[in-house]
Amino acid sequence: MVRKAPGNSSFDFGHTINFTMNMNIPSPKSSVHNSYVFNSGIQEAIIRAKSSKLETPRAQDYETTLLPCGYVFKLHLNSSYGDQFYIGLNGIEIYDAVHNKIPLTINNVQAIPKSIQELPNNKNDVRTLDKLIDGENYTWNDRHMWLAPYIPGQTNYLYVIFEEPVAVSMIKIWNYSKTVSRGVEELEIYADDVLIYKGFLRKAHEQGSDVDFAQSILFTNDSSIVKKERDYIYSRVGSDQEVHFYNDSKVVSKKLPNPMRMMSVHSQNNLARPMTSVTHKS
Repeated sequence: MVRKAPGNSSFDFGHTINFTMNMNIPSPKSSVHNSYVFNSGIQEAIIRAKSSKLETPRAQDYETTLLPCGYVFKLHLNSSYGDQFYIGLNGIEIYDAVHNKIPLTINNVQAIPKSIQELPNNKNDVRTLDKLIDGENYTWNDRHMWLAPYIPGQTNYLYVIFEEPVAVSMIKIWNYSKTVSRGVEELEIYADDVLIYKGFLRKAHEQGSDVDFAQSILFTNDSSIVKKERDYIYSRVGSDQEVHFYNDSKVVSKKLPNPMRMMSVHSQNNLARPMTSVTHKS
């Protein structure tokens, strides 16, 4: 199988095919090799899930499939928590079929727009893609965060790319915490362009909280994993619907999900984007 092209030329989507890795011999000491072993890795996880006592996970916004597998996991960042100009995340982790964290490098991640450095006068801003995978996720230090330009009504894209198919048991995300309104609210996740999750991200806590604001999106029913991640599962299904109140058949008031998402691109472009900058010297 050859990896599908992303449909744009915003980054180099070349696919490297490695002839030195034996796909039929898993290495139990390497999470990278385990995650890439399609046959043995996925089969082992499925057999273990079916044979063990299963735990019913807390409700998520989306009924996920078991161990989705793909080359490219694309995140659609559809809206922020109110900020009209910027959107970002603190960090992301992906776990393979046997729940080993997959080591990620800068070669594994791409984004459109790539980062805040694409804006004029922001070439030295440190909130770049590599901060998503630096391991410093539960933090309020903006030198360990990723931030990108955002326009309400348009979608930002974040890609996690592999050279071989990867089966995923969990994706763990930390929302943007320095300015919580710049965090991601609505999110979709695709594995090779197949929707595997649609829902909302938990808003980061204000600085000073001692509770980790990570959110775990599970693609497994393994009891040990469900128990471990139970406190990090988040759902707000039904809490963000449009509500109308009627009096004598007339609408007297209504609640809209998020007024920022109703703003047109044209009206947003007429507003001056506020300056934000975090450099090595600041």
